[in-house]
Amino acid sequence: MAYQYTIDERSGGTLWSSSPDYRDASNLLNSVYTLAEGSIGYGNLSDGFFSADQDVYSLGILATGHYTLGVDDFTWDWGDWDSGSVSKFSLISSNGYALDTKYGTFSDIEFTVTNPDTYYAQIIGPAYGEAQYSVKYDKTGE
Repeated sequence: MAYQYTIDERSGGTLWSSSPDYRDASNLLNSVYTLAEGSIGYGNLSDGFFSADQDVYSLGILATGHYTLGVDDFTWDWGDWDSGSVSKFSLISSNGYALDTKYGTFSDIEFTVTNPDTYYAQIIGPAYGEAQYSVKYDKTGE
């Protein structure tokens, strides 16, 4: 079943926003950070000094239909230094395979679910610098 609430790095599922480096989504497939359909999640890709930060969000078990997954460079905390950009983002299957990848944030991933299954959004930052972002998925048709 898809999630009803978004739990992101900005608020952690609460009503209060925190600083960009307060929370950090794992780079492993998990259900700690989640995205609800049509809800925007916000995160920060921290400077890893030679390695890019990776954040993974679970979309839950999606029903059959057509979907769009989008990630945008979006500075949601102007008090934090944001010197980089999202390098790429992927749609990940329940068995850990990247089903589609977009480099940068110039286009969205459009995908079709033919059998209900769990999907994940993986967002990868720059090797140097930090990048704040927003992520969202929507069901666009049956």
